[in-house]
Amino acid sequence: MKTFAQIIAIATLTTSSIFANPTIGETNAKPNKTNSFAIGMYQSTGTLAMHLTLDKVAGKVVTITIKDKDGKTLETERISKNTRSYHGKFDMQALGDGTYTVEITDGSETITRQININSAKPQEITRSIVVE
Repeated sequence: MKTFAQIIAIATLTTSSIFANPTIGETNAKPNKTNSFAIGMYQSTGTLAMHLTLDKVAGKVVTITIKDKDGKTLETERISKNTRSYHGKFDMQALGDGTYTVEITDGSETITRQININSAKPQEITRSIVVE
């Protein structure tokens, strides 16, 4: 059973580190890793759910904060110092269109990401039938 738990832990850390690395060749890629934690963020297909994975060193408390464009805190998640990996799902469905900020910090190092939510504008389709 212990070996199975070790395999799951290694698979989780490997998967998390894949999501945490910036795209190769991307010139404006921001680092997803600090000295004490690494993150990965992705959206669930077809939904407004954002997933955040985090791997960190033990002994550091990490705080995840979602803020609106005015800097008002909408949601805060605190990851305890004994937790080494975390997976959170944030439902963005209730938020209106706009730019939001996700801030992940351990008090000394911070990673900040912008999230843009835009609703698709309805398009008017004009069609006509001509019978001759």
